[in-house]
Amino acid sequence: MELHVYQISSIADLDATQLADLLRSTDHTNLLFSQRDIAVLRELVDILRSLSEATELVQGQSYATTGCVVPSVVSLHKCLFMQTTTVKYHGALVNALLQSLYERFNGLLVVM
Repeated sequence: MELHVYQISSIADLDATQLADLLRSTDHTNLLFSQRDIAVLRELVDILRSLSEATELVQGQSYATTGCVVPSVVSLHKCLFMQTTTVKYHGALVNALLQSLYERFNGLLVVM
């Protein structure tokens, strides 16, 4: 997942004016991003980065260790919960991810 986040992040971080000029000069105006498109990408990167970091931690070398799983789940829950109040375009995604966490780790999250 890290590679995908990096790729999307690279696109979202491009200078929009320079990219637009390049696309216009090469007759690729159908690929132009609006300001909204860029905002949607950046918001998606923030959400995916949280998932990517948690995934990296729990994967370990070849298996997940319990010492990494619990803090990762709790941290991911906190991050996603905070994003429910800040996301503008991906609220349904954040809510679905939270619901998935509740379904898989409800006992752990209730205790916390």
